[in-house]
Amino acid sequence: MSATSSSDSPSSRWWYGVAFFIGVLGLSWGSYGILRLVSDTQAGSPPSLVPSGPETGLLFLFSLLTTAATVLVGSLLAPLYSLCLYLDVRTLHQHKNNWIPNRLLWGLVAILHLGSFVFSAVQLITIPAGVVYLYRRHKEIGLR
Repeated sequence: MSATSSSDSPSSRWWYGVAFFIGVLGLSWGSYGILRLVSDTQAGSPPSLVPSGPETGLLFLFSLLTTAATVLVGSLLAPLYSLCLYLDVRTLHQHKNNWIPNRLLWGLVAILHLGSFVFSAVQLITIPAGVVYLYRRHKEIGLR
C-alpha cells in the first residue's frame, strides 16, 4: 500500500459494485458446478437436468434456485459493474494519488462489459479485468 495518508486519499466506495458483480458471477459459476455434479442429463428434446438420486434432491433444488437467482441478478446488474468501474476510476482520477488508473482503458472495459447483454463471452475479458483492477487498486491505495 502506498504512503498516502488517509486524509489525502479518496474515500470512493464505487469499487463495491465491481466486487459485488464479480462475487455474484463467482457464486453463479459455483452453484452451476454443484448443480452439474448432483444431476444427470435426461434425454429428450430439449435435454434436461434431473437429480441423480433421492439423496441429492435437496442439494439439486438449492443449487438450481441459486444458479437461477444469481444469473438473473447478474444479468440485471451488469450495468452496475460498468457504472461503478467508471465512477471509481473517475473519482480516483480527480484526487491526487500515487496511482491514477487509465481512464481510457478502464472506460473501454466498462463499455465492453455492457456488451455482455448480447454476447456473454465478453465477461471472459471484463471480469478478469475487474479482478486485476481491484487487485491493483488494493496494492496501490487500498480498498477504502
